[in-house]
Amino acid sequence: MQTQGLMLDSYSLASSLSACGAIGFSQLGDQIHGYIIKTGKFNEFVQNALINMYAKCGFVHSAYKIFEKIKEESVVTWNSMVFGFSQNGYSVEAITLFDQMFMNCVKMDKVTFLSVIQACSHLGYLEKGKWIHHKLIINGLMEDSYLDTALTDMYSKCGDLQMAHEVFDRMSERSIVSWSALIAGYGKHGQINAAIQEL
Repeated sequence: MQTQGLMLDSYSLASSLSACGAIGFSQLGDQIHGYIIKTGKFNEFVQNALINMYAKCGFVHSAYKIFEKIKEESVVTWNSMVFGFSQNGYSVEAITLFDQMFMNCVKMDKVTFLSVIQACSHLGYLEKGKWIHHKLIINGLMEDSYLDTALTDMYSKCGDLQMAHEVFDRMSERSIVSWSALIAGYGKHGQINAAIQEL
């Protein structure tokens, strides 16, 4: 587009960054970032795309540097960073950022909770996971198969198999992933017979 004399707008830049993140092409993402700096085409749309691109490419610290420079973060911006931390194994950082959202009274959505539940699952933080589950209910964000599956996985990995089964039983739609989460939890904690009964 540039070679043809066409100006890149925010949508084109964000779409290109999204594509770079999807295939892990950080070199091109870096070049686009340089173009954005040179032309001053920073807005929330582009900044969120940069955070996502760097996070998906595994450069979480680069993503966080951009996040820190944003003066007024929207829930999308917060979600991008929490998700980036969680998906790259920085589970403590994901939970810390979630706590900052809570303290700053940022309105959270299903994406926020999904990322932080996965972080609790990775760390085995049962009490924190229960607290987050409680906030989910208060915010009226239940009745979601992805969240229910994440909660089932979190409770299973943390050893609270009774609660894992309660969440699982409430699900209106159960996927292979949700079944696997419950069965794996029984197997992990030595309840092989219970796991077999679920098959």
